[in-house]
Amino acid sequence: MGEGSNTEHTEPTGIFDESTAAIERSYSQLGHTLGWRFLTGSRATLTSPADIGFITLNPGGVQ
Repeated sequence: MGEGSNTEHTEPTGIFDESTAAIERSYSQLGHTLGWRFLTGSRATLTSPADIGFITLNPGGVQ
């Protein structure tokens, strides 16, 4: 945001923890076993407001 903005920023830890807990619950319920990763970068990328988002799907895991 520009200088002088009074927009509050969301702490990334809460978003990260809530998201990973939801993914883990679903992952277990669906019986998946190959592993998963939520972020490939820093938790700080979840700080809002964000000017841009980049979402990818990269299937992988370990057999």
